[in-house]
Amino acid sequence: MVDAHKAKEVQHDNIETLLAWLGTFKGFHNKLALKAADDAGRGLFAYSQAISPGEPILVIPAASLLNPLTLAKSALNSIPAHLFPAPATASPRHSPNGTPRLTTTQLLTLHLALTRDPQKRHKSEWQVFVDTLPEFRPLHPLTWVVPDSDATEPDAFWPALEQCLSESVRIKVDAVRRRYEADKKLLRHVLETEHPFKAQDLSRLISDETLLWAWLNVNTRTVSTPLGLAEPSTSKWTVNNHSFVPLLDMINHSSLPGTECPKPEPMPSTSVTKRGARGAARPGTQHLVPGKVDVVLFAPHRGLEDGEQVLFLYGPHSNATLFAEYGFTEIDLGVCPLTWPNDDIDVGPWVEALWKEGGSDAKRAALEEAGMWDHNRLAANGGEPCPSVGLMTTLCVLASPEDAVFNPHNMHARNFSRPTKMAARRMLLRICESVLADAADCRDELDEVAPSAGKAPEKVWAVSIVRGLLREEEVITRSVLETVQGGSAILGF
Repeated sequence: MVDAHKAKEVQHDNIETLLAWLGTFKGFHNKLALKAADDAGRGLFAYSQAISPGEPILVIPAASLLNPLTLAKSALNSIPAHLFPAPATASPRHSPNGTPRLTTTQLLTLHLALTRDPQKRHKSEWQVFVDTLPEFRPLHPLTWVVPDSDATEPDAFWPALEQCLSESVRIKVDAVRRRYEADKKLLRHVLETEHPFKAQDLSRLISDETLLWAWLNVNTRTVSTPLGLAEPSTSKWTVNNHSFVPLLDMINHSSLPGTECPKPEPMPSTSVTKRGARGAARPGTQHLVPGKVDVVLFAPHRGLEDGEQVLFLYGPHSNATLFAEYGFTEIDLGVCPLTWPNDDIDVGPWVEALWKEGGSDAKRAALEEAGMWDHNRLAANGGEPCPSVGLMTTLCVLASPEDAVFNPHNMHARNFSRPTKMAARRMLLRICESVLADAADCRDELDEVAPSAGKAPEKVWAVSIVRGLLREEEVITRSVLETVQGGSAILGF
């Protein structure tokens, strides 16, 4: 991986202090060392000796995790209890005074931000851990679109570079920005209205830049753990199930094909025994009690060599998603010299333009019921680029006669006529041409912006990332375009 924050290395003294602090918790176990890592600043490596398959290499005790459960028990906590997420069994899911309860992201963001109170009125039992958290400006793309409220002279290079991102990447960055802005708005309200923050004038003293730093740390460095908390009624996915896991958050990530990575597992807070090489479950893993769950990392099935870096396994995310969400991209030139096998391109804006020409509410309703709406991608598909099923189905529905009747539960290729499929292919060709034109325009803009990077390492790195994202987009799109122009079959259509 290429980590956007490789220049923001954690100081060695802070790490030694963190290890000493973790050592005060019963059950802490560590066979890893923090060392410099190529292209990623630093990472955790096996040290002293090879590690056997299934052997526990890192155990982070439940009491050291930072989450709503541990924070609520902290004697230093200054956040009112009615703002905490409620237990899953509780009702209602609003605080007694009507104020919405904070999500885990919002609560942890607030906690981190309070540690930067200029008057130091808010303490944290996790301060040793907080001191190891990285800065994100200017390398995370969200910082390119959110101005630095603490800067006297903002650097115009970064907003200019953001304009060089393709439309499909900017869609993803903007989605992250909207989530941040929504959380920031609520936290500003909390600081302005809740005791003791209102009387302390914290809404003025805690800057937007501090909230951005805190929010990015929560969104990029927390781990899913069972907390037994109620979910907001408006949430479409689980939002109250993650924790900061000290030290574990320093492990780098990979989703390279063939990479065998250990996976963090929740375990009851009891002694940890060796796991079999085939990954058999340990006694008690089916009885996890929220707040009493350690996070354990076991060596992979093949074990670990002395000095080998430990990596987490990401899912099959595209580089655009990894960049927008986490601020890094994957590069594996040896496996795939032109494009990342998990890449995809969101062509939603171009589908929307076509939809305005011939779409209808009835067609959209059919696609939504079939789960095909807004799934419009050109996918690398492991090195054989193709349009997504959702995209081709959408184009076929769009090309169908106005009086066509759709069965949302049986919307397969065979249900569309040949003329409809050919019309959909023509639409796909238009989309590919538009995507390539957008990428070419962005590349021209990048050529104008790049010289202003000079020799500044962070700027040179960022330019190379944007250039790589554009190159990948062009490779995928051109391959799909050639398929359409050559009359080759599109799987399923």
